Amino acid sequence: MMRLTSIVSRCYAEDLELLRTFSNGVQREKTPIAESLLAAGLLSNGGIHGGDFSDPLAGGIIFNLNEYGDLLKRFGL
Repeated sequence: MMRLTSIVSRCYAEDLELLRTFSNGVQREKTPIAESLLAAGLLSNGGIHGGDFSDPLAGGIIFNLNEYGDLLKRFGL
């Protein structure tokens, strides 16, 4: 609990709203928020998606909810 409290205290409060509807994968226009949550410790880096030619926003960093993000999503939001 202390670790999760410390993680939350490092986050911008409005960024935590992304966790309510978060699904693993490329976050497209919400990438800056996901990067902030990754740095705080609520998400994990799942690698890189190369994208495709028909949709330039399809590629990018793959973000996954980690154990702490899951706990916060289930019990704190």
